[in-house]
Amino acid sequence: MISSRWSQLRGLRPLRVTPRRWQETVNLMKLFRYIRVFGLSVALVGLVVLIFWNTIGGILTILLGLFFVFRNYDSPHLLKPDPNSYIKTWTYRKMEESKKESEATVLMLFISLMYGLCMALHSNDEDSENEILGISDYKSDSALFELGCYLMFRVDVFLFTKHKLVREHLSPPLTNSFVKLFEEAFSDENIGDLFDSRQLLYSELIKERDWMKTSHFHLEQLISRTKGGQHPSEYHPDQGLEIISALSAMGLKSHIMSWETSILPTLLDNISKYVNEVQSPQNSNK
Repeated sequence: MISSRWSQLRGLRPLRVTPRRWQETVNLMKLFRYIRVFGLSVALVGLVVLIFWNTIGGILTILLGLFFVFRNYDSPHLLKPDPNSYIKTWTYRKMEESKKESEATVLMLFISLMYGLCMALHSNDEDSENEILGISDYKSDSALFELGCYLMFRVDVFLFTKHKLVREHLSPPLTNSFVKLFEEAFSDENIGDLFDSRQLLYSELIKERDWMKTSHFHLEQLISRTKGGQHPSEYHPDQGLEIISALSAMGLKSHIMSWETSILPTLLDNISKYVNEVQSPQNSNK
C-alpha cells in the first residue's frame, strides 16, 4: 500500500489499533447530526405548552421530542453506496474493508477524511430536507471535489501549525491519494492542475483578516458551479458571480458551516491522534 511504503521510507510506523477502536474513532463524526438536540428542543416546547395550557398537544409534543432524542441512530455507517457517486461508493467499500484491518495506516487516515467529506452534502435519510433547501443538485462528486480541495488545504495548514515535523511525511501521501482518487472518478488527468489552483486560491485567501468567511464564499461559488454534476473547471475569483436561488445559497452556506464546525474538527483530531501515537515511544520501538 502507498501509505505503508511511505511510512517505511519516512520512518513513520503504522498506528497499531484494533478495528473496534478505529471504528469508535470514526463514529465520533456522527456528532454533526443534531437530531437529538432538535428532539430535546421539541420536548421542552411541549413541556412549556403543558405547563401553561395543560393541553393534550403538550403531551404529544413532549412524546414526539423524546422519540427523536432516544431513537437509535447507531448504524454501521451513515454513508451508503451511491451508484451515482464513485467517491461515496469507494469510501463505503474501503470503510467495510477497514473492519478487517488490525492496523491503521496513512491510508486508513485518508479513508476517514473521505468519509467525513462524503457526509458533508449527503445523508440518505435527509433527501427530502436537501430538496427543500434546494441543494439536491449539489451532491455530486464534483461538489465533493471542491469541498475536498478545501479540506486538504485545511489539513495541510493544520499539519503546518500543529505537527510541523511530520507535515512533509503526511501531507504529500494524503494529497496524492486525493488527486489520484478524483482522477479515477472523473477519468481526467487534469484534476491535479485544478487541485493545485484551488490550493493556490486558499493560500492567498488565508492571508486576509477574515479568511474563513472569504474562503467559504469562494467555496460556495465553486460548489454552485457543479450544479447537476458539472465537472470542476477553472475558476477565477474576479469573474462574474454564479447566480443561484437564495434558498440554495442559504442551504449551501448552512451545510458548509455545519461541516466546518462539527465534522472538520473531528477529522483534524484524528490526525493528531495518529501523529501522537506513531511518535509515541511504544510505537517507535516497533
